[in-house]
Amino acid sequence: MKQKKLSIYTFIGSRKQGFILSVILSLLGVAAEMVPYFVGVRVICMMYEGQNDLHAYVLPLGIAVAAYIARALLTTLSTWASHKATFDVLYEIRCALIEKMKRVPLGYIQETPTGTLKNTIVDNVDGLEQYLAHYIPELTANLLVPLVLIVYLFIVSWQMTLIMFLTLPAVVLCCVGMMRGFDEKCRKFYAAKDAVNDAVIEYVNGIEVIKAFNRSADSYAKYSNAVYNNAKFGYEWQKGAQGFLSGAICILHSTMLTILPIGYYFWHKDSISVEVLLTFIILAIGLMTPMIKAMFMFETTTKMEAEFDKIAAVLEAPELVRPETSAPLTSHEVVLKNVSFRYQNAED
Repeated sequence: MKQKKLSIYTFIGSRKQGFILSVILSLLGVAAEMVPYFVGVRVICMMYEGQNDLHAYVLPLGIAVAAYIARALLTTLSTWASHKATFDVLYEIRCALIEKMKRVPLGYIQETPTGTLKNTIVDNVDGLEQYLAHYIPELTANLLVPLVLIVYLFIVSWQMTLIMFLTLPAVVLCCVGMMRGFDEKCRKFYAAKDAVNDAVIEYVNGIEVIKAFNRSADSYAKYSNAVYNNAKFGYEWQKGAQGFLSGAICILHSTMLTILPIGYYFWHKDSISVEVLLTFIILAIGLMTPMIKAMFMFETTTKMEAEFDKIAAVLEAPELVRPETSAPLTSHEVVLKNVSFRYQNAED
């Protein structure tokens, strides 16, 4: 029977209640963040209708302030719940890695570059914190709340909703261009990062030998090249994606180019009311903020998967085969027979 592939959700399972609570609180927080936009629509409509009684504005403005406070409180509670569950998960992963190191052959540890193993056990586990503590609740909330609002807007006026998203295909094309070859680039990025760690550890740990044999220039060149290649790859990667990212953000913020002229035309023809027009103008501004946040978080999700793949590779490494029964000792002598030694890849 084929063994089930290890994933981050294997460890999340025991702490899922904490993450569920965090997601619910985050959803409520993002929903509360949208309330002032609805209040803004109502207040502007009251002003348009000629409401001169200042007391009439107290209740809607009070609701907006309460929603702002609720949003801050809910976000804080969501962060607390997600961090508590996250550190419990990271503790379990670290314990699993430590126990695994007890069961793997010594040759596995010797053959794995020191920097790569350190990066896997320390840095990659730490890298999961951002995803688990922040991106799981925030990504879920920043996707679901806009989805609910889009359904609401579609019910209010399906024509205006379609008009609001006329620019969406261009955004999708920008996202496709930005994510092109992302998995392969992510693997190369982490390979370059591991090369830097290996070069640093090798240079520092072997500094005495390097100076004794006057190999400082060669050793430093290896370290310098690793750092340069890592920086160069990261720069070129970001440079290639920056144009697509900037284009997607600009297009998402340009919904007014379609809503204002076409919405005004519909209002002028009495196809929609002024309240509906204001609803789309104001909510279009508020709706794009969580959508842009969600767009940024998808990249982090892919990086998280790449980081956990390295952790999973260690946890799934072949273990030392131990005999079920102890072998009897006939003597206490230590004898070496047919023992030899050679450096790896050496000809002699």
